[in-house]
Formats: sequence, structure tokens, C-alpha cells
Amino acid sequence: MVVCDNTRNAVFPQHYADLAHLGQALTLVDYTPCARLFGPDLGSGDIFGKGRPRYPRIPLVKVFLTAYVVGVKGRQGAVDRLRNDPALRAACGWPRDLEIPSRPTVSRVFGALAANPWVLHAMLVGLLNGVQEIRPDFGKVVAIDSTGVPAYCNPLNEETRDNEAAWGKVHDPRSTAPDGMAMIYGWKAHVLVDVPTQFPVALGESPANRHDSPLLRELLPWAAESYDWFEPDVVLADKGYDAKANVQLIHRLGAAALIPRIDRAGRDPTSVYTLQGEPRCLSGQAMGFIGTDLATRCHGFRCPAGGCHRRSEPFKGYTVCDDEVWEAFDDDLYTLGGSISRASPEWQCLYPKRWAVERFFAW
Repeated sequence: MVVCDNTRNAVFPQHYADLAHLGQALTLVDYTPCARLFGPDLGSGDIFGKGRPRYPRIPLVKVFLTAYVVGVKGRQGAVDRLRNDPALRAACGWPRDLEIPSRPTVSRVFGALAANPWVLHAMLVGLLNGVQEIRPDFGKVVAIDSTGVPAYCNPLNEETRDNEAAWGKVHDPRSTAPDGMAMIYGWKAHVLVDVPTQFPVALGESPANRHDSPLLRELLPWAAESYDWFEPDVVLADKGYDAKANVQLIHRLGAAALIPRIDRAGRDPTSVYTLQGEPRCLSGQAMGFIGTDLATRCHGFRCPAGGCHRRSEPFKGYTVCDDEVWEAFDDDLYTLGGSISRASPEWQCLYPKRWAVERFFAW
């Protein structure tokens, strides 16, 4: 069970000590996949330019990986950060007597890596394996969401448009719409991130018109197959992922699904349970959460303080309201929310941490 606290116990690579930890993780990455791109001699050479200086391959690959996980924007941004941040140079193993490369040189390196996603994937898996070796709690609390990625084309021009992209409604911080959504022609990037570090654990893509919910059932199994250590305790997601199949998958992985319910139109107001999974007492009022018994796998609920109105009425032949009830959450995972009740203080404490994935997108 995850202990909920509001302390910042995380590796944020913007700080010197954290970049040192990241540098330690970078030493554990297997860089041999790069040999097919840059030749067998990864330590030195002038493959990134015919003149001098002779830039070593591995430090430049480390710059690429570091720029990705710490949110350095653009290739010029990577050059500027490398030039002005001694902690970043130390983390990437940049030789002290070697000058900082120019933007075209960095562009050639980054372009070669981006054009060969299988190489990038192999090294990112190695990087995250290294992070988990240093931080055993890595991947225990994860969050998933998507963001829009516009296609670089004119969708109205049949000759140049990307026919694999699509029109779709996506979250946009610049949108003036009440729901914060905007229409784009393009794609969605789907990301599963580790909440404390905000490092990406799994990534996927889809046309912009595809719903987010099914992608959870693709990214979580992919992460479980790719990483031996991936055994999350908590999976956070917004209402867009509200689906029985998602809750059941997360439960099978041994994790708690913190996904709010959607108040869908036509919902029966007399339902036995509220959207938070609270049972209603005989008077129709939501019962208050009192705790979870993991031994019996039950959530406990009690009538409102002081009892409901039936307690003050004369006995009229019907059953009086019970003091408390215990609901086995394994019997109805979707309604009761799994091992962490939606009505519990723990749920209320953990769910705001979902914004870690939004901060990742902001990078």
C-alpha cells in the first residue's frame, strides 16, 4: 500500500545533485545499439563532422537522452544548456578539454537517433533500468494521459496532407473553450510517467480522433513486458480513462486504479452507490467512508453522523438504517474503485499527483 505524503521525495534533474544521479543511471545504459549508426568505435572519431574537433559518440548520445528526460527544448536549447550547465556536462561525461559542439553537429546526432527509433527505444529502456536500480520505488506510482501533436501539413491540401493523421479534440492549455479542448489535425502522444521523477516509462501514439481509454490497455501491458521491475502500486488517470476494462487490468497488475467516474447522462439518481463508490443508506444518503480492511478486502462505510432521518422517526414497520456496512471491493471493482476507495482520504491525497504527467507535457 502506498503511503500518501506531500513531501517532494523525487529525483528532479534540474538540480545539480539530481543530475549527478542521472549521470549515474546513464553509466548503466548499454550503448552498443549505437554501433550500427556510428560505427564500432563509439568513444572517439569524427563521424559527426569532417573537421575538428573530434566529438566522441557516447557523450553526445548521453546529451540526447538527458535532454529528453529533463525537458530541454530544441537542439539549440541542448547546446545552450550544455554550454552553461557544468552539472549537465559532468552527467554526460563530457571531456573537459573538448569544446561544446555547434548546433548543426548536435542536429546531425539527434537526427540520426530520432530516425532510428529502435535504437532510441533500446537505450531508453536501458536508461530507465538504470534509474530503477538507483531508485527502487521508481514506477510504483504512475500516471497516464495524452496531448495533441499537430501534423506539419495543410489538411486541406490533398497532395501534401498526412492521410494517417486525423481531426480530433484534444486538451490545449491555450484553448479559450470552457472545457479546455481544441480541434487539431494530427496525432495524440500517449505517455505513462513515473510520478515522483516525471520520467516517461512508456510512450505511444494514435491519430487525434482516437479515444484515450484504450491506450491505457496498450501502454501498461507494454511496460510490464519491457521492464522486469514494473509492478505499480497506483495508476492515476483522468475521467477519459473511466472504463471497467481499465480498472480490471490495473487490478490484475496488483495496483490500485485512481480513475474518477464520469457522471454519464441518464444515470439513475436512486442507484445504490454514488459516483465515489459510497453505498446509500435506507434514507438514500451517502454513507461515510470509515476505513479499509485489507485482510478481508473490504471498504467500510457508516451512516452520516447522528444517523439519518429514519432514526428519529417512530418505527413504522420497515427496517431501520444500519450503523455501518462493509463492502468487498473485489466483488465490484468498477463501482467501489478497487483497493483504494474513491471516498477515502488516501484517494483524495494521491489523485492530485496525476498532474505530474501534465508537467511532463509542459516540458
